[in-house]
Amino acid sequence: MENGIKHLVTCAVIACVVACSPMSKEAYLEKYNAFISEISEHHESYDDETWEKQSEKYEKFSGEWYDQFKEELTLKDQITVKANQAKWYYYRNLNEATSTIKHLLDALDVKGIKKQIQYYIDNDMQSDLQKFYEDAKKAGKDAVKAVTEILNELNVKMENIEK
Repeated sequence: MENGIKHLVTCAVIACVVACSPMSKEAYLEKYNAFISEISEHHESYDDETWEKQSEKYEKFSGEWYDQFKEELTLKDQITVKANQAKWYYYRNLNEATSTIKHLLDALDVKGIKKQIQYYIDNDMQSDLQKFYEDAKKAGKDAVKAVTEILNELNVKMENIEK
């Protein structure tokens, strides 16, 4: 009797693995797309345990199942797989990145920076822009002069180039 139960459990596990595993390239891509869609729709509600479970599923899509079908993938299919990988990493790291940015903004004196920028706009920006314009104008004249000198050394006339 005990062997019968073990056999039944083994068959049930095998059936579950076979049922979950994609049986064709098309099924693989379809399930992968559905998985990424699920992540994009629900990622905000995931806790650490849910992310851990989703990471295990992702490992199947990007590892074992990808290896199973990679020889069959067309260029379009490969682009779909890469897009799904990018989306996975985006959503997987989004909460951490958002948290990091919030901490960074909290650490910065945003109002102080705004005041400094406003002071610069009110006091120094116009003169800096004027100096930048003058420097750019001089650089342009210097460039024309340098090119003209090079062309003269090569016996090429400016009129021939301008035509």
